[in-house]
Amino acid sequence: MPAQPPTTEPAIPAAAPPPLPDLPLSPQLLRDLRLLDALELTGTTQQAARWLAVSQPTVSRRCPRLVENFGLPSRRQAKRLPQGPTVSLRQLRLAARWHRFEAGVAAVATDPLHGWLLADLNGLLPMPQRFRSADDWLDLVRSGVVDAALLSSLKQDPPTFCQDAPPLQRGAAEHGPAAREPERLHLGQWPLKGLLPLETPKQLHEHLWLLLPPEWPAVPVLRLAVESLRQKARAGGALA
Repeated sequence: MPAQPPTTEPAIPAAAPPPLPDLPLSPQLLRDLRLLDALELTGTTQQAARWLAVSQPTVSRRCPRLVENFGLPSRRQAKRLPQGPTVSLRQLRLAARWHRFEAGVAAVATDPLHGWLLADLNGLLPMPQRFRSADDWLDLVRSGVVDAALLSSLKQDPPTFCQDAPPLQRGAAEHGPAAREPERLHLGQWPLKGLLPLETPKQLHEHLWLLLPPEWPAVPVLRLAVESLRQKARAGGALA
């Protein structure tokens, strides 16, 4: 009998991250805006394309046009937020934010260590999880790229915006007329269970904060997220 050719097992494709779902009746302008937001949140065109479930050439071709149209600084020119913001772009992002709120969803982001706290909350869109400085998180919420951010005091100094100080007012030249700062909601001190060696002499805690837009009390999905996180804090032994 003739020798049979060796058989090979079919390659199993790597699991892709969950794509950003389409919002109902999303205007085309807001869909294009998500390309810039995806670059802002993921950092590369490849990761942005995977998150948006589009091809990388699509992101590479369309984003430079948006950057040029809005007159945004290049990544080398900007200290933070390489895709902006300008006042006009920020206003468009705030319009997109309210479109999410009216659809009953919100974009709440955090780092990889704390994503589990948001995983089972209703109405929250899947977001890329990255470690960022407190100032970067503040800029992302302030500019409308994300609607809220869950922050931890772990591995960074307590940010100035988490101190008991009145919200800052920004001028029209930077963020538009009478722009208000995000609110800082302290969720409590959470025990660092499972992260410390057994011989640790005392129980250590991390502070958790939510950065929220000023209008969050009028947004049902954010109110529900705040209450759910507070319940988790109480169940986990947090010290308010």
